[in-house]
Amino acid sequence: MDVESFYRSYDQTEIDLQKYIIRHYNIVRVHRYNNYLSPDATEKLIRSR
Repeated sequence: MDVESFYRSYDQTEIDLQKYIIRHYNIVRVHRYNNYLSPDATEKLIRSR
């Protein structure tokens, strides 16, 4: 299957991939230097103090 069968355009595919990568990095993926929290979770923790 090619990309066009799922997306209307290459641009839309690129946007969705960027959103996925950013979400994964900031929300899902844990970071050792953040005490194994995602950047979003770390930021929320800091703001709540």
